[in-house]
Amino acid sequence: MKTSRIHLALLGMALCGCILWASESVTRPVESPATLPGAVRRQLVRLFPNSELLRVDIKTDLNYHLGRTVYLLKGLNRSENRTFWLNVTEHAEVIRIVEEVSEVEVPPSVLKGLGKAFTGATINTVEKKSEINVSYLLNISVQGRGYGLLLSPEGNILEIRKDKNPDHANPSR
Repeated sequence: MKTSRIHLALLGMALCGCILWASESVTRPVESPATLPGAVRRQLVRLFPNSELLRVDIKTDLNYHLGRTVYLLKGLNRSENRTFWLNVTEHAEVIRIVEEVSEVEVPPSVLKGLGKAFTGATINTVEKKSEINVSYLLNISVQGRGYGLLLSPEGNILEIRKDKNPDHANPSR
C-alpha cells in the first residue's frame, strides 16, 4: 500500500510538472484598440501613437512569462509606414519591441560586423529587436550577514548571493 502511494505521488508530481510547463495561446481578430485592456492600450498609444493594430495574439505561458498574460501586438506605424511588434503584459510591462528599420538606421558597428562575416552581402530587410527584462536587486542583511537577492516583478527569487562586503550587512557602520 505504501509503495502504491509513493507511485501515485510521483505520478501526480509528474503530471503537475507537465501542467507547469504548459502554455496557452489565443489569436483573436482585431476589432479596435479599445477592446484591449486599459494598461495594454495605454502602452500601445504611448509607444506608437499613430498606429493601426493589425493582429493581437494573447499568450499565457506558465514557464517563460511566469504565468502572466502577454499581448503580442502587430501593428503599422502610420507616420513612418513601418510594421512593429509589441509584447506587453496585462499590467503594461513591455517585454519586447521589434521594429522594421531602414538600412541607414543600422549602426556602423553592426554593418562592420556584417562585412567581416559576409563580404558583399546585400541587406534585404532590417528589424531592430529590443528585449526588456525587469528584475530587482535587493541588498539585505539577516542576522549580521549580507545578501543580494534578485527578484522578478512578481516576487519570485531568481538568485541569492552572499555579500562579501561586511559593511552591507550592517548599514549603521
